[in-house]
Amino acid sequence: MKALLAIVLFGIVSLLGDVIYEGVRGSLPSFFKALGADAVVIGLVFGGSDLVSYLLRVVSGLVIDLTGAHWLMYIAGYAAIGAIPLLALAPAWQHAAALVVLERVGKGVRAPARDVLISVVGKSLGRGRAFGIHEVLDQIGAVAGPAIVAAALYLSQGDYRLTYLLMLAPYVALMAAVAQVYARLGSAVRIQRIRGAKRVPRPSRALLAYSLAVCVSSAGLIHVLLILYILSEYCSPPMVVLAYLAAQAIDAISALAFGHLYDRLGLAAMAPYFAVAAAASILAVAGGPLGALAAVAAFGVAAGMQESCFRAAVADLSPAEARGTAYGLFNTAYGLGLLASGAAYGLIIDNGLVHAGIALALVAQAAGAALLYAALRLNPFPHSPFYRNPNCLSKNVPYGFTIYNVYLR
Repeated sequence: MKALLAIVLFGIVSLLGDVIYEGVRGSLPSFFKALGADAVVIGLVFGGSDLVSYLLRVVSGLVIDLTGAHWLMYIAGYAAIGAIPLLALAPAWQHAAALVVLERVGKGVRAPARDVLISVVGKSLGRGRAFGIHEVLDQIGAVAGPAIVAAALYLSQGDYRLTYLLMLAPYVALMAAVAQVYARLGSAVRIQRIRGAKRVPRPSRALLAYSLAVCVSSAGLIHVLLILYILSEYCSPPMVVLAYLAAQAIDAISALAFGHLYDRLGLAAMAPYFAVAAAASILAVAGGPLGALAAVAAFGVAAGMQESCFRAAVADLSPAEARGTAYGLFNTAYGLGLLASGAAYGLIIDNGLVHAGIALALVAQAAGAALLYAALRLNPFPHSPFYRNPNCLSKNVPYGFTIYNVYLR
């Protein structure tokens, strides 16, 4: 119960954070479009900002492994969400893009610390379940945020700047919640560093193959904001935001269901991901308005699997002494895939290259599935019938430089 409570507390903070940045993100394609940005710019800004976030996680993950500064990175990362209300003051899309990048930098700073804490504290619950519960709470905020923003846009007759300014209120609540979580858990969840050698463990072939599978499959999954960009041609801004809300709700349900399945079946629970991801991309580029709506739902299912199964698998592939670095590697691969996806599908949408979009989706997801199977055979997961050794980052413990011991009072 103590582990469950700790995960719920982390989830509440994520919930409040999502009210702000996920609430606003659904309206950003239309906002950028009003500022003069085209589909390529939007794809590059959001794909690139996500890439910055994921690349930074390599650095922040290494820093927390070396220093144990989990709480510092956690708090500083959430403070950066303050960039969102400042969008109300952005005079051009270039200034808005800088603020989007700043918010994503904060995400990159805090995410490895949060994921390490959840992966260790949630071991007794089952890591798939732990990440699933956290994602459900996270997505409650991701559903409430777009609903609030949609209502604000409707009542203000599409005034983006006023809507963004209103995000100051939940930001104050967020920082108060972060302070409360640290006050309650900062001493209750202690991470003891046991010093050893200072050399970073070399990633195994299994972890590299897994990360490459994530990269390739992410490159073949259209960014949800580009799906919303397509919908903006047919729907009003509040309806576009509501579509994003629906994606987040489906994400939450998918994360809980597939997280539970992951604890029972291991990687087998991830098998449907590649078909669902391919369907989302194909429906978006080739299905017209109804296809775009269906793509929103398919994207929600795929995203829920990414947030539960994909994250839990990293913990099963890495020893505790280098888990921050492992999450950094995983997230960097994911970010590279997002950047490629944003640029590729942006060009496909702007130029009407429907057949190219279909081919990209099918080839990327087939390659991702093959690479995931290779990772399974190289060094299988505990749930796998091919299981041999779960310590995939380093078979020589002396190479490790941090070991985590978590104490829940």
